[in-house]
Amino acid sequence: MAVSEAIVGVVPISQVANRQRCKVSGKIRSIAIGVPGQAEGFELDLFDESGWLRAVWQGQRQIPGLVTGREMVVEGLATMGRQGYLTMLNPRYELLPEQGSS
Repeated sequence: MAVSEAIVGVVPISQVANRQRCKVSGKIRSIAIGVPGQAEGFELDLFDESGWLRAVWQGQRQIPGLVTGREMVVEGLATMGRQGYLTMLNPRYELLPEQGSS
């Protein structure tokens, strides 16, 4: 059993519907900082075995501990953006223990 499967309330990303409050877990695959001229924000793409979503923290340029390859849990309202993918704005988050640490 994966660590994320043992977390109460976590659902697979593929089961999340538009405008649904949920808790998902996965691995950070990519990180981007807001583009100059647009609203500043810290964005990451979170993947599990079933799909992915984008988490965005508005007004942030970095968040300590959030790096590619790190596993985490995010919780909040998922919405389907104009670009056609699920997005969570300013979700609560929890970093999962790094592989090999106790």
